[in-house]
Amino acid sequence: MISLKSLNFDEGTLTFRIPRDSLDYKDNKFFYLINYEGNGGLLKIYKDLDNGIKVYYAYKGKGYGHLNARADELDDKDEHMVDVAWSLKERKLTLYIDGEERDSCKISLEPIETSEL
Repeated sequence: MISLKSLNFDEGTLTFRIPRDSLDYKDNKFFYLINYEGNGGLLKIYKDLDNGIKVYYAYKGKGYGHLNARADELDDKDEHMVDVAWSLKERKLTLYIDGEERDSCKISLEPIETSEL
């Protein structure tokens, strides 16, 4: 899992690489890539049991969004670049894998309570 110090939840892009042979994209196992909570928000990026790459973004009192992209067609032997971009102003959350947009959604502006984070 990648360690982060700080994120701006109003707007930003997080980019990281998944090294070759470090993740089995077809094993039906859960694995966190990013699990960050701080600055009033949270960002979780993980490979789920259904072999999807999932993104959960939430900014307390401001909004949230969920993304899901298939990962089982990714080759374990290749390095993969992951980018997640968000903007509350534009109300958009987007997931890219290897430079290709895989999923995006409108960020819901419904407030999120602390107990829901």
